[in-house]
Amino acid sequence: MFPLNETNLINLSKDGTFRSSGHLSSKPSDVDALFDHLRQTQCDHLLLYFHGGLVSEASGRRTADALYPLFADRIGAHPLFFMWESGGLEVIKNNLSSLADTPLFKELMRAVLKFALSKLESLGDGRGAGDSVDVLPDAQVQSMVVVEAQGGNAIDPELQKRMGELSDDQQEQFERFLENSLAFQRAADQVANAVGAELDGRSLGPAEAAGKANLDWFSPQALQELQAEVAPSEEAGRGLVTTTFLIKSAVGILTRVVERIIARTDHGLVCTVTEEILRQFYLAVCRREYLVH
Repeated sequence: MFPLNETNLINLSKDGTFRSSGHLSSKPSDVDALFDHLRQTQCDHLLLYFHGGLVSEASGRRTADALYPLFADRIGAHPLFFMWESGGLEVIKNNLSSLADTPLFKELMRAVLKFALSKLESLGDGRGAGDSVDVLPDAQVQSMVVVEAQGGNAIDPELQKRMGELSDDQQEQFERFLENSLAFQRAADQVANAVGAELDGRSLGPAEAAGKANLDWFSPQALQELQAEVAPSEEAGRGLVTTTFLIKSAVGILTRVVERIIARTDHGLVCTVTEEILRQFYLAVCRREYLVH
């Protein structure tokens, strides 16, 4: 038996391309080398193996290592294993850039990041941990994002020691901040239009299609929770109910971010906010398996 080598593995990246990703990387030339090998060895049988979804690259490789002797020795075929990075964390990494372009994700990220940083920075102005905060301008928040993008940490360790839980006054302030944000309201309206169209069985118009781009990323659990809130509320106004639901969810995200800063289980402010948004809406069914603090 010959050992498992590059003629037995094809690793595909996002969208089935050969872009470099993960620890294994395949190129079009590897496919040419495979067929050269088959011609040279006069192989009569080629066996193709495709693993399922939610399988990481490492797990796919272990399966290939285990099955290779069975296919090569007992069946007498040349096995070719197709692999891709579809484990939980790999899916996030490969798709996060697309998810980050959706309006709802953008506005949640902007709002939670801005308010969490504002709460932290307000402590440096002599305010108490539960006092109302001065919401920082976008430019100052963006400068902190750049700091973390360059490997720094936007969380001042001295202020972190004084960080307190989200108070009732701060929660109300954050809710008003979202209610007064036109960009957040537009994103919420898009989601409401899409949910309403799906519940009513209507075809998607331009407004509904824009919201569908947000819903396509929701986990089944998060989508069910949203539909359960919106379904009986046609007379009350689905847009209002959806906005209320999303604001309540955003408060939960901010609360967990603050708790992690206090407990020092954060991974930096930007990363922590991103993780908690993913947990709330996009990874509700697998949060324990893939996001361990």
